Amino acid sequence: PAGLREIIRCYGAAKRDSHAYIAALERWMPQIREAANAYARLDSIFQQLAMINAGMMPVRRLNASEAKDMIDLFDDALMVEETAIRSLKGLMRETVDNRFNDIALR
Repeated sequence: PAGLREIIRCYGAAKRDSHAYIAALERWMPQIREAANAYARLDSIFQQLAMINAGMMPVRRLNASEAKDMIDLFDDALMVEETAIRSLKGLMRETVDNRFNDIALR
């Protein structure tokens, strides 16, 4: 339980930071709105995971219902983050070929 709590805390912090970064970028690049929305949802999912996990005592294991809820949330997180990444990749269609004309891009 303590290890799970720490993993969720660390991943949650990373997703919260990603959300804040993408949300700030969206002010200058409105075309990343889909990714910003996905990272907002991802941050929310990790907050839900943290709430489930916070109810556990330091040594108590998850009950079956809590485990299922957490698995479902992790599945949702996976799909949401894949959506965000695909959205960002779609905006960055740069290829290796276009880097050779500009010394700054090498």
